[in-house]
Amino acid sequence: MVGNYETQLIEESSIMSINYYSASKRSTIKLPFLLNVAAVLLGITSPAVSQTDGRLPNNIAPHRFYVAQTQNTPASGQPQRPATAGQSRATYRFTFTTSLEYSKCLDDILLLYENKAQFQERGRQSNCLAETFQANSTGGFSKAQARQMIDFANRYATTLLKPGLYPPRGQRERIAGLLGFVYEIDKNDQEIRQLATQGLPPVDPPVTEEPQPADDGGGGW
Repeated sequence: MVGNYETQLIEESSIMSINYYSASKRSTIKLPFLLNVAAVLLGITSPAVSQTDGRLPNNIAPHRFYVAQTQNTPASGQPQRPATAGQSRATYRFTFTTSLEYSKCLDDILLLYENKAQFQERGRQSNCLAETFQANSTGGFSKAQARQMIDFANRYATTLLKPGLYPPRGQRERIAGLLGFVYEIDKNDQEIRQLATQGLPPVDPPVTEEPQPADDGGGGW
C-alpha cells in the first residue's frame, strides 16, 4: 500500500470505516465484513490501536471497532517513498476464540522459535497462522518474530475477545523468560519481571543412575 500508513483491521462488525493516509491526501473507506468474524491483521512494526464507536442496526448490539496501524515515518528532512522489496511486511491473522486454542497457538510459536527440530518431530498443536508457520517451518522463528507474534496475539485476545483472554501463568513465565515479554496482568509481578530481564534458569540434565547388580540372595555354596 502506497502512503505513510499501512492500515490493518480487527474485524468485529459488519461495517468499518478506515482512515487511510496517502502521501497527498486522507480518505475514508467503508468495507463490509461478516458478522461474528474474529480476525486480526497486523503489520510488522508496533501498531498504534485506535478505537471508534460504530453505528449498527437496532437489532444488533453496539460494538467497538479497533483499527491497528503501522506507521512508516521517514527521518526529518528525508523524502517519503514506498517500501522496497527488501522491506518485509508480515501479516498475522488470529482466529482463536478459547483459552485452549490460544494456549496451543502460543505453544507452537514458542517451540518453533526455541527448538525447530522438536517442532518438526512433534508437529503442530494448533491451526493458527498456518501460512506463517509453513513459510518458517525450516528456518524457525527469530526472537523478534516470535515476540511480535506473541505481542499481536495478546492485543487480539485482550481488545477483541470479550471477555479478554490471557495464557496460563506457566506459559506467561515461559514467554517472559524466553522473549522478555510481560503481560499487563504481570506488570507488578516481581518473579515474572525478573524472568523477563534475566531469562529462564538453566535446566539440569537428567541424572542417569548406574544399574545395580541383581541380588542372588546371598553367597553361594
